[in-house]
Parts: sequence; C-alpha cells; structure tokens
Amino acid sequence: MIRFSLYNYMFEKCAEDDFFYDEERQQEVERNFIHRQKCFDDVFIDDFNQEKRINFTNARGTQYLHRFLLAPYREEGVYILMILNNCRGTRHDEQLNSIPFDDYRRCIIIIDNRPGVQLLAIENSTTAFRTMKSVENILEKTFSRIMAQRFSLKISIRNLYNSSCFWEIVNDRNRYPRGFRKVEFTWPKPNLERLAKRFEFIQGIRKDTNAGVKLVTDAGAGNTVHLNAKDKWTRDVVEVASDIGGDASISLTPNGSRKKINVGKDNYRYINFEDATFSNMSLDNPELYPKEHLKALINKIEKDLQEYGDSDRL
Repeated sequence: MIRFSLYNYMFEKCAEDDFFYDEERQQEVERNFIHRQKCFDDVFIDDFNQEKRINFTNARGTQYLHRFLLAPYREEGVYILMILNNCRGTRHDEQLNSIPFDDYRRCIIIIDNRPGVQLLAIENSTTAFRTMKSVENILEKTFSRIMAQRFSLKISIRNLYNSSCFWEIVNDRNRYPRGFRKVEFTWPKPNLERLAKRFEFIQGIRKDTNAGVKLVTDAGAGNTVHLNAKDKWTRDVVEVASDIGGDASISLTPNGSRKKINVGKDNYRYINFEDATFSNMSLDNPELYPKEHLKALINKIEKDLQEYGDSDRL
C-alpha cells in the first residue's frame, strides 16, 4: 500500500500584470485565467512531447529529474509522474578509497486537472525527501515559474487536513487550559467552484468582492471563544476551511499567548493506493497503461473526495 497526501491547487494572475497596465496584455492574461486548466494541461503535454521541458527546482536551485509513469492525454486531464531525488552515497573499495555513487529515490506525483477538481496527490516517500514540505515547495515553485513565464499565472498548493485536527486542539485542556481568545478562518479568492459551493454565504461574499475573506471570532483578552462541536454552523465552517486546506486556513490564538496555532501545519489528509496501481506502469512505455486502470484510479480519487466532506462530521 502506498500513501499519498492530498492537496488543492489554485490559480492566480501574477501581481505584476496588475501594476503595469497594458490593455492588450491584460486581455491576454484574462483569457489565460479563464482557460487556466487548459494552460496547465499544455505544460504537461508539451513536456511529455519534449517541446517545452519542465525543470523541477527547489529554492536553492537544485534540479530534480522526472519521468512520466503515464502518457498524458488532454481528454483525461490526469498526469502521473515521479520526481527523482539523487541521495548521493559513498562506498569503499578494498583499499578503503571512497567512491561516490548516485542513488536516485522516487516520489510519485498525481495531478488531477479535470474540470472542477484541481487535486494533487504526493507520495509519502521519506526515503526520497525528508519532509512533505520539501516536495510541496519544489512543485509550487516549479509550476508557478512555468505558468508565470508562459501565461502570467501562478499556482498555490494547499495541504488538505481533517477537521478533527481542529477539535483535537480545541479540546486539549492540558496544553490550553484557558481556551482560545481568537479563532480565524481564511478563504482564498473564489476560483475553485468545488470548494466555493460548499458554503453559500461565503461564496456570495467572495464573488461580490472578488477577494479572499477572513472570518474572525475574537472574545478579547482574557475571554474565551465558545466553540461547540455540536453546533452545525461551527462544524460547517471548520469543515470548509479544512477542505480548502493550507497551514493557515484556520488559526487559533490561546489565552495567555500571542503565538497563533495554524491548524493545518504538518497535518495531512491521505489517500492509499495498492502497490500494483503503479508497478503496472512502465517508465519505458508509459503509453501502454490501460485506460480502464486509469479510470479505476480516477474513480478512487473521486470517491475519497466525496466521502471526506462527511467523514469528519461529529
């Protein structure tokens, strides 16, 4: 069984296009944003066809090789590849001379770019990368750079987590005996309808303002916000924020402390696949993977996505 962490990804227009006004340029960027998922499809298809290659890099400029496990088809909108991290090692000969060698470790990435989905799954491969955050940063930096260069768009990646993480913190009286004086919920700009429709009044506010929204409940210094897990409105707000994801989609400020607790930090929602799902894919012949197997993989993603909305309800 192979475990993957789940993420939403969202598109934004690059800020510089807002400051340097050029009507023709602005119209082009608007068209790109309307067709943002098609633009993202082009990135993978062009890379597979070796027309415009993807160079995965981290913030320090380290480059990572990648290989497709599945030939990309625009009509499918699902891309499966692996990023290779060279965890270089050293061995010794009979004279005890050090001999360096390359040791590539894989991390499988699934990008579900079907209309209205925009879901990313990253293999929990601790042998390749020490932390999930390392892979997240590589993907966000690389995809944003390419989308900015080609389409003046950028991408943000947000880890999904279970709403139970919020209630575990709230109910931890040993660590937070005085409760919390402030709770903040943050929603990004409304460009992923799958999430926006989950909460109608937030959707209306964001569409009217075309901006992100922050909902703050502040009891004031020394007082405690009342958080009732049996209250439907509170449960819904918590679930939507955890479905949106990201470190700071929900933050709590304990009484007696100025430091916020970001509920999403280092918390993840997972999906599991059988080993055979990927062992049947061929690096040498990624076109040979049967489409019915891909359909089964997609159906599993859809099923998990639908179930998560109810699985954490208390």
